[in-house]
Amino acid sequence: MMEQNTISITDHTMFVIKTLADLNLQGWDRLEVMPIADDRIGLSMQQDGDTVRIHCNSDLDLSIPMGATIMIERISGDANLRNLTGAIQIQRVGGDLAAQEIGALDVQAVGGDCVVVGAAGPLAIQRVGGDFHGHSLTGPVRLEGVGGDATLKVAGGAIHIRTGGDLDLWLEASDGENIRAQSNGDVMIGLPQNGNADLDLNSRGRDIKVEIAGRTEEIEKKFHHMVLGDGSQKISVEAGGDICVTDVCGELSDRFKSLDHLVDEMQESWKNADESRSERMEDFSHDFSSRAEDLTDRINKRVEEAMHQADTRIQEAMKRLEQRTRRLERHGFIPPIPPFPPFGPRRTGAEDPAAKKAGASAEEKMLILKMLQDKKINVEEAEKLLEAMEG
Repeated sequence: MMEQNTISITDHTMFVIKTLADLNLQGWDRLEVMPIADDRIGLSMQQDGDTVRIHCNSDLDLSIPMGATIMIERISGDANLRNLTGAIQIQRVGGDLAAQEIGALDVQAVGGDCVVVGAAGPLAIQRVGGDFHGHSLTGPVRLEGVGGDATLKVAGGAIHIRTGGDLDLWLEASDGENIRAQSNGDVMIGLPQNGNADLDLNSRGRDIKVEIAGRTEEIEKKFHHMVLGDGSQKISVEAGGDICVTDVCGELSDRFKSLDHLVDEMQESWKNADESRSERMEDFSHDFSSRAEDLTDRINKRVEEAMHQADTRIQEAMKRLEQRTRRLERHGFIPPIPPFPPFGPRRTGAEDPAAKKAGASAEEKMLILKMLQDKKINVEEAEKLLEAMEG
């Protein structure tokens, strides 16, 4: 069973999120938050002023305003983020992290791989257990520790990277910001043509290759320093293996084809997620309508039964009154006809045991039905109210 809930929020709302499974989080242009979870019991949302806390024990599909501030405390499974322009902080993702079309992103730890596509703000990640892939990053970028390989296309900004595997870094523009890269494997640096750079290259593999402005130079030594143009951009590279510096677009395009394929895969993944979300919404609507219709039938049936019981009691009372009148007539005494009792529950006197046994009144049941139809209560709340009054 799935739970859906929608609440209104403000432009300043901050979301604090924790899930024990996977998270699909996307932004939309509504001032609303809508969670869809497989386990309705395990989903909770608590709002305190401008803070909304969301906790879920199962997979969670969550839509929030795209400009909202987000704090993700923990995702035990995988996390997929899309279309979020506000600041995002993530303390821990147990599985993989994929983020697309985002603003500023600050991550403490990712247990698996990490993919970031289209980051318009600063990107800072303390630790990635697997590989890191970044595409269309505007910088600055700071990756303190990547356990595997790292592949990045960056448009500008300061860059600081440390990787346990290989590093492929394509600088699409030269803006004068400092770059420092450290890798235990091989390193390839792609530079824009006619760029300005002051390069310090340190290769423990003692193999440095430079392909700049149509010239190729192979240097078999550990250290190499070179200046391109006015040298306004400082680039420091330290590699456990070989180093290659190139401005050959064809070679760079071939080397970074995997990133383009990765972007296509992310688009396809989100398309599938959108289709799945639509199906789950339809399932929820159908399930809700069926349960609401069933509850309506039950309420109507009980109202009819209560009305029938009331009519029966009135008939029995009239019959007893008639019998009593006849007995008195036989003794020569004609009593005055008492006034007919007002319809509805009595306001004074002892409570009628039969009425108490009948449970909620017809008016109360009709009120529950009206609240359900007006969406002031949901099906579960209506059932609980009905059971409480029947008890």
